[in-house]
Parts: sequence; structure tokens; C-alpha cells
Amino acid sequence: MYLKVLKNTNILNYLLGAGVSNTGNVIAGLGFLFLAYELTGSSLYTTGVVISQAAPYLLFGLIGGVIADWTDKKTLLIWIELIRVPIVLSLVLFYRFEILNYWHLVSVSFIIQRIGCFYNPAHRAILPMITIEEERTTANSLLDTVTRGGTKVHKEGYCANKPFCYHFSIFDLEHSNQDSFPFLWIVKVS
Repeated sequence: MYLKVLKNTNILNYLLGAGVSNTGNVIAGLGFLFLAYELTGSSLYTTGVVISQAAPYLLFGLIGGVIADWTDKKTLLIWIELIRVPIVLSLVLFYRFEILNYWHLVSVSFIIQRIGCFYNPAHRAILPMITIEEERTTANSLLDTVTRGGTKVHKEGYCANKPFCYHFSIFDLEHSNQDSFPFLWIVKVS
């Protein structure tokens, strides 16, 4: 059944787009955390960025779903991407010219996640539009595999390939109480 569903180019493109988008979101989310720590050297301020990434879903999650239901999904998704590009680009340019400060990082993080409250339900609602009823369960399963499978944190943490991480000095993989909190790491940026 999976091969039959993947022969539908609309579904395949949808899944590939979701996979690439989700990978970018995960990398960007981690990047925000590392930038916060690099800018401040404080785990408390880094936690502030985590809160700025979670709070929009608590405040705007339901509203985003309603708006996504009321509007043309394709138009909404295109507008969201057009809005997101200059916001993220501002962050890149501010960092490049060394004028990025913590509050700009928190603001951009909050705005990007708030936009995600509208993007995610609209994107998810496209799946029934491009599938027939017999394909929906399989296509939904593939979508969950693509989007959630990549974000699951392996028991070894964000970087399962320890020699790679040590070689490139990305992480100091000393951690505490891994068995109790396999998803929490004390990550030190080198």
C-alpha cells in the first residue's frame, strides 16, 4: 500500500516538502538555543528562548487552526512563507554583522513559532485534499513518519554520532542522569 501511495506525485511532493521543512524547523530551533547560549552564556536566558518557542502554541494554537479552516490553505501557506523569509533573514544578517542581541532572538523565535500556529494546521489540512479516502491512513502514517520520526530524540541525545560531534567540537556530551532524563542534556557550546 505504501508504494502505491508514493506513486502519487502530489503525495510524494507533499511528504518530501514536509520532511525538508520539518528538518529545517528542528535545526533552526536548535540554532536558536545555541545562539541564545552563545550570546548570553546563561542557561536561564536559553530557557527564555525555549519559552518563546512554546508559548505561541499555548496562546495561538487554537486560533491558528480556526483561521486555517476559514481561509484558502494554499494562499495562507504561501503568504506565511513570504512573511517568514524576511524575518529569518533579519536574524541571519544581524548575526553576520554582529548586531544580534538576545531580545531580537527571542522576538524572532516567538514570531516564527506564532506563524507556525497558522502554518501547521493549514499544511496538515492539505493531506485530505490530495488523497482519496483509501490512501489517507497510509499517507497520514507516512507523514507522521516523515515529520515526527526526524524529531524524536535518540536516547544518546541530539548527536548520536559522538566521534563526529567531538571531531567538529559542536557539543560537549557530558550529561547528567541520562537514564532519568534521556532527552535532557547539559550541552556546552565549544
